[in-house]
Amino acid sequence: MDGLLFVRKDHNIRMQKHLYDEVLKIIIPAHRPIKRSTLSHILKQARILLEDFLDKLINKDKQIIYDFEKIVEQ
Repeated sequence: MDGLLFVRKDHNIRMQKHLYDEVLKIIIPAHRPIKRSTLSHILKQARILLEDFLDKLINKDKQIIYDFEKIVEQ
């Protein structure tokens, strides 16, 4: 999830991804589990390829998982 910035947390986690010519606004539910279809929609909003996302999980990119869990716990 390269380049995602935390914006706000209420019932949902709001993040932004800054691209060269636009800002993507991504909404992530602040509950577990997240349904597969919801995850798919989040990845599309953030323009993250499923392969890239899975690669980060397989390589156990613990920093991303840790940061996300910290945000959810707030």
